[in-house]
Amino acid sequence: MSKVHAAGELVRTFLIDNIDGHPTDIVRLTAKRFDCSRQAVHKHLLRLIAEDAVVVNNVTDHSGANHVVISVGKTAAATTIKIYDDGVGIFKKIQAAINLADERHAVLELAKGKFTTDPTKHSGEGIFFSSRMFDAFDILSGEVYFAHDFGKTEDWVLQPHSSRSGTLVNMRLHNHTARPTKKVFDQFASDEDYGFNRTVVPVKLMQYGDDNLISRSQAKRLLARFDRFKTIVLDFAGVSSIVQAFADEVFRVFRAEHPEVELVPVHTEPDVRRMITRAESLAANGGV
Repeated sequence: MSKVHAAGELVRTFLIDNIDGHPTDIVRLTAKRFDCSRQAVHKHLLRLIAEDAVVVNNVTDHSGANHVVISVGKTAAATTIKIYDDGVGIFKKIQAAINLADERHAVLELAKGKFTTDPTKHSGEGIFFSSRMFDAFDILSGEVYFAHDFGKTEDWVLQPHSSRSGTLVNMRLHNHTARPTKKVFDQFASDEDYGFNRTVVPVKLMQYGDDNLISRSQAKRLLARFDRFKTIVLDFAGVSSIVQAFADEVFRVFRAEHPEVELVPVHTEPDVRRMITRAESLAANGGV
């Protein structure tokens, strides 16, 4: 047995022995234990999953599924992982957990990050960071489609799609991708403690079809759980206009109630920028 193979066996044995006790930080723990990159640990973990040596705990903890199918394929260009379960469906699960009016609204909560229906076992960071680790990441469940491609500006996609029971997750990583895990985490951490305290929220996920952002209730739905972050970049790409009530709730009322949270609007169209400026002016003048 070569030294490299022996070292790999030690890493995989450590993962098997410790994954039950560290469901949310096993990769970090293993990387620290063997002084290696998180990317290297992920490769060992994926091998164990493919060999049925470990079970994908997100499926067993959340889905209520009877069956799960995991496939790993590799070509000369990329490695692809597919996970399918016949459970309740990820978006319906989130909808029921927080009483959303529509399962499509669950996409926005996943895009924000720090969301889980089982906080005792999960950190709520898994999908957020996984979607940014891979070159392509998408989820199809029910009639909702949720996707992110690396290198594109926060392009979470929500669109009508053929209905599928359960949940299908597709992940693809190009074989020559050399993106350190730390670089991805650093984009959303601003403290020395490496905390996940910065996020980017695509505001266009608030819109469905011809819907416009016209009410305070829509703004409050957008603002849900914002107080868990220190910095929130509000990406208005694809949003042509907002009304005064929406802008006022976000950029005057919320800021007054949560001065510790920094809101950073980006990619604003002229009409959107005018409404934001008006709300900020009202705040500066005491709301008069």
